[in-house]
Amino acid sequence: IENIFSTKVDISSNDWILENPTIFKNNKQIKLDENLLLNSNFNITKINSTFRDLNSFNLFKLINLKEENELLGYSSQDIDLHILKLISLPVFLSIMVIISSIIMLNIKKDKTHIFHVLLGISLSVIIYFISNIFNVFGLTNKIPIYLSVFFPIILLSIISIIGLIRINEK
Repeated sequence: IENIFSTKVDISSNDWILENPTIFKNNKQIKLDENLLLNSNFNITKINSTFRDLNSFNLFKLINLKEENELLGYSSQDIDLHILKLISLPVFLSIMVIISSIIMLNIKKDKTHIFHVLLGISLSVIIYFISNIFNVFGLTNKIPIYLSVFFPIILLSIISIIGLIRINEK
């Protein structure tokens, strides 16, 4: 195992330039007085793209980004969470449609349109915050990432099943 330490590194291209590096290898320290050229697969734009918004990437780019992060030794938890959210999105949207239809079928027609709009907005904010809280729990390892993505979906599924049973009883 070899570690290289330098106070200044130019990573603007794939050939990194390390100024006056110190190399630690086999419990020995070697101080170089000249610059060291290190060939890498990464540059500043590729590294910065790792920390950008993951919503701009498709599923295939996310998988490639996860592999690159694992090669660099970075955590890929954010990417795993985002991939799981992308995969579970169709199920989540289907459940949301079922819940909205249940709400519309259970509310009496004499209510005003403002009531319907305010109820829809308030329920969507509550669902958003519940989903966000579980995502934070997953990222901080309070609960597993899979559970942080699928628990809100399971919770909404249970609510929609209860609503469907109530509609069927009417």
